[in-house]
Amino acid sequence: MKLIDFLNNKTLFYDKIDYNQMKRVYKKIKNDLKIPNIIQLVGTNAKGTTGRFMAHALLKSGFSVGHYSSPHILDFNERIWLNGENISYEKLNNAHQILQNLLTKEDSEKLTYFEYTTFIAIIVFADVDYIILEAGLGGEFDATSVFEHILLLVTPIAFDHQDFLGNTIEDIARTKLKANQKKLILG
Repeated sequence: MKLIDFLNNKTLFYDKIDYNQMKRVYKKIKNDLKIPNIIQLVGTNAKGTTGRFMAHALLKSGFSVGHYSSPHILDFNERIWLNGENISYEKLNNAHQILQNLLTKEDSEKLTYFEYTTFIAIIVFADVDYIILEAGLGGEFDATSVFEHILLLVTPIAFDHQDFLGNTIEDIARTKLKANQKKLILG
């Protein structure tokens, strides 16, 4: 089954969030993945613009770079940008096959749309120098937060995903900042 057909059967949102699902699956397949340097982006506003600007700056500085963002506007492949271009569907389908071979059927079915596509991006970006990885939900609960990163960049924070992150700006910011592992830049 091609990736897009597979994703069309995936849930986009949690009914009830499983905060450890992505961690459990990552632990099982971690040794089979090659993880380059990751710069993670969290925040509410301007993650896409900031991420693409950073990806272009790294590319123009001579590095190979991947940028994973969400959501897409017209086509799914907009989410996975590799060295200046949206990824081809052929490469996406190849990454999907690799991931299907790594996952159990149960894990493959349980991962949400965003969790699954985050793993797809990691597989596609295996050979780059840097990955710009944008959080979806944000902070400690985000699928992108399971991967070790060298830098966390925080864009402006506003009210979003309050069911999971909190009901005040302070609660939301605190949850998003818990994604920090090493170094942090506040925007």
